Amino acid sequence: MSDAEFFVKVMPKRLTSFAEDFKKSQDEFRQDEKNRELRRAGKLPISEITREWLPSDVIHK
Repeated sequence: MSDAEFFVKVMPKRLTSFAEDFKKSQDEFRQDEKNRELRRAGKLPISEITREWLPSDVIHK
């Protein structure tokens, strides 16, 4: 087996406190709940999932 080397650009992120992470998580949860209620009431359109297929010649190179 050959050795593989991976090179990626590292983007440093600012560390956040537990309180900040928790607040962000709660805000996302509340927004999801609000959107779910609007979809159930028929006031918000249901988003469609789209997929893009790659040609087989690109995949099998």
